Amino acid sequence: GLALRSAILELSPPAPGFRPDEQAARVEIKWPNDVQIDGSKVAGILGRVLGPRAGELSCVVGTGVNITLQADELPTQQATSLALSGMLPARQAELLPAYLSEFVARLEALREARGDAVASGAHGELSDVCSTLRARVAATLPSGEVLHGFATELTPEGHLVIRSDDGETRAVAAGDVERVRPENGV
Repeated sequence: GLALRSAILELSPPAPGFRPDEQAARVEIKWPNDVQIDGSKVAGILGRVLGPRAGELSCVVGTGVNITLQADELPTQQATSLALSGMLPARQAELLPAYLSEFVARLEALREARGDAVASGAHGELSDVCSTLRARVAATLPSGEVLHGFATELTPEGHLVIRSDDGETRAVAAGDVERVRPENGV
């Protein structure tokens, strides 16, 4: 997500009325695998660890980006596209190479840090741009349990820490997380 966010920001012209820092603030990561612009999903990323192969851990990563979709073509009302958000790169064909370059650079930083997300900078960068943090959430866990609470932090392993309504703190490794309004409307 961080690699794709960087590629989008690198290639997209400033949207009308936005300074570069404001443009960057518009693009966030929704834990665990979505890139959002202004709170709407512009891309989804799924990964699957395949296990060790030739002495290396291998995985497959799939990424889908809504580039030129118009409003009537979007898969959900919570989605957007680079075109609709005013962030369509002038040279769309450069988005994939820029994304892959950023992805490889981040993998190399993680490898050099021996898998330490904090030392590689990935943990801090993601914590800074994660739209899920500091928000009230409902997390549907793989078991079907729904955890309501406040997303407080990301662990170095990438788990989302949620302080539930009963005060218990849990680290969630997987699930579907949505931002929700408090029941009292505040």
